[in-house]
Amino acid sequence: MKNIKKYGGLLSHGIPDFRLPREVIKNAVGKILDLGVEVFLGKELGKDFTLEELKEKYDAVLLSFGANISSKMNIGR
Repeated sequence: MKNIKKYGGLLSHGIPDFRLPREVIKNAVGKILDLGVEVFLGKELGKDFTLEELKEKYDAVLLSFGANISSKMNIGR
């Protein structure tokens, strides 16, 4: 199995261990990867690959982008 520590997004990095044990995330990600899903991290659309290249190579594609900046909820002021 691949290095699971890199996968999981907010589940891995935003929820503390006591609320969601890392083993639960590791197992869930492992099951997804075991289905044959390919995951590429740190790639830039238009620089490292194009949509046309993805269309030619794959039957289905999911592009998932992380949020780099938090948004304020403006609660209580």
